[in-house]
Amino acid sequence: MKSLLLGATGFIGTNLALSLLKLNNNLKLVGKVFTEEYKRMFDNALSDVSFVESFINVDTEFDTLISDVDTVYHLISSCVPANSNENIEKNIVFDIRMTIKLLDSMVRNKCAKIIFISSGGAIYGNMIEDDKNELSYTSPVSAYGIQKLTIEKIIYLYNYLYGIDYRIIRLGNPYGRFQKANTGQGIIPTLIEDAIVGKAFTVYGDGTNKRDYIYIDDAVSAILNISNNSTKYKLYNVGSGVGISINEIIKAVSEIVNKSIDVKYVNSRSSDVKDIYLNTDRYKKEFGNPAKTSLHDGILNTFKYIKGNNNV
Repeated sequence: MKSLLLGATGFIGTNLALSLLKLNNNLKLVGKVFTEEYKRMFDNALSDVSFVESFINVDTEFDTLISDVDTVYHLISSCVPANSNENIEKNIVFDIRMTIKLLDSMVRNKCAKIIFISSGGAIYGNMIEDDKNELSYTSPVSAYGIQKLTIEKIIYLYNYLYGIDYRIIRLGNPYGRFQKANTGQGIIPTLIEDAIVGKAFTVYGDGTNKRDYIYIDDAVSAILNISNNSTKYKLYNVGSGVGISINEIIKAVSEIVNKSIDVKYVNSRSSDVKDIYLNTDRYKKEFGNPAKTSLHDGILNTFKYIKGNNNV
């Protein structure tokens, strides 16, 4: 079996690639730039690993990438929620057109399956329910969320029209090793680095907004469970199922790093969802609780990784 991973050098992509390697998958990894340090992580691979440096867009030669591939992992997006409303047309259309080109190529090349990493945070929007399940009404408040939701529907259409198998994972807020700070996503590594160097941390709003945080090892394990099994459903929420406020995260990081954090509160952004935490009952009934790592242990592991790799 050969898998194509789009977005292999990103945070989730790096962790997923290393886990796929352990399953003896033949991998074709696609990213903008592969450093020698990145490639060395695959030096002892028992299966075939190839690296393709490419900026994926509508002009990409997908037929070349997909000709010998069985499964595609789609992890790429041209924007993050925080800035996606700044150019709504571009941030919605770019990824949708690219995904359609990808799916058309999958049809031509008889590529059987696509795994799409969607968003558990941006899809649902400001809904009334405390915890959102896969049947909850979706009302995104960001172009990023609309883009993700639209791609979900397009993938379903290609399943209906052409029989392409698929799985969609609506992922909470993953965090852990390989996640970069100060990128617009990833509050936990950003807080850790800011605390270490004494930099003020900016909070949009009053810090009471709740999010669903899941440690990266647990997130990847859930992705692989969903991807590699004959599941009852095609769509799953993956998260901790617990809403943690930003203020609580700040307190937890401060205690683990053993430093006070200078917090600057500013006005909230239009793209910010008030509260979001996921109902994962659908996943639990098939595979058990996806969140096996406590928040404390996950933050501690992330802190050790950052310190150990001299990121600050």
